[in-house]
Amino acid sequence: MKRTWSPICQAYVEDRDSIEPCEPAPAIARSIASMYPARGAQVLAAVRATGGAIFSVGEAEILAARNQLVRQGFYVEETAAALLVALPKLRDSLSSLPTEPIIVSLRGMVSRPALPTVQG
Repeated sequence: MKRTWSPICQAYVEDRDSIEPCEPAPAIARSIASMYPARGAQVLAAVRATGGAIFSVGEAEILAARNQLVRQGFYVEETAAALLVALPKLRDSLSSLPTEPIIVSLRGMVSRPALPTVQG
């Protein structure tokens, strides 16, 4: 069976330390849909060492988040918008809310000449 999600997320879900390539599906957030993620094992180890988590997010969720940010005046690439989708999933997974602020960096290179028209 072909896997169509991030190899890092797959290893996290399967509780593996090694990163195995998977067949990527066409993805709007291309930089996090890599078949061979750079430093994948290091990322996985850092997430586990710090008590972090990895979440899978859907294409429609990413587009909705990106469009929300555009309407608010933030022109970000889709990989950054995926963080906005993952934030409520992180909050919901915590046994207690952190007392310190959670900071999300909405950065990344936007290489497309223009965004599609945003409705609403």
